[in-house]
Amino acid sequence: RRPRLANVTYQAELGSYAEKVRRMHVLAAELCMTLETAGKLAPEAKAWVLDAIELCKCDLTTQMVQEFPELQGVVGGLYARAQGEAGEVADAIYDQYLPVGIDDRCPGSVVGAVVSLADKLDSIVAGFAVGHGPTGSSDPFALRRQGNGIIKALVELSLPITLKPAIELGLNSLNIEWRKPRLEAFVALLEFLGERLRYYLETVRKLRYDTVRAVMAAGWYNPLDAWRRAEALESLR
Repeated sequence: RRPRLANVTYQAELGSYAEKVRRMHVLAAELCMTLETAGKLAPEAKAWVLDAIELCKCDLTTQMVQEFPELQGVVGGLYARAQGEAGEVADAIYDQYLPVGIDDRCPGSVVGAVVSLADKLDSIVAGFAVGHGPTGSSDPFALRRQGNGIIKALVELSLPITLKPAIELGLNSLNIEWRKPRLEAFVALLEFLGERLRYYLETVRKLRYDTVRAVMAAGWYNPLDAWRRAEALESLR
């Protein structure tokens, strides 16, 4: 089914799902290196991550998902297990869209979290690059929800990922005709993810707004580090 993804459009200006999987592969490989260095991902787990990336969108070509779109990911994970893929790969495919919302559960493994992060980072970076970032109450591509999912997963699964280089890598992996200066998209993406972290710390974690502002002013590109500093500051206060 994988070759069929070349004929499934992801977004008119961003090409097919095959292109999206290629970009996710680039992001996931870098995330794996970072997490291996931090001792959060076993070296052998990188192969599971990349296998899951290659297979995670294949269920979009099935009649089951075409009939019941809400089962995407779930169907892929079940099919991967039935096909004899490693359990870690099947579980990562099953969990790839988690967390869907700020109250949803996170993926059940770091392998699944990397697949989810690569998917969400690509969606956000690519969306901003072609001018589809959220404006006011309008967010047709649900980028706020995906941004919330990134922050939640990084903090609650204790993943020490720095977002700035991840965004740069995502932008570099795009094969598009730029409508706006690339730097403009980069700045907008940083502002957007900074807003999502601020929302998470103030609304979900119930931290005081001045604590959050102080912590973020000192640097926030690593959301897990920012959360830990915010927690420490609240404790001292």
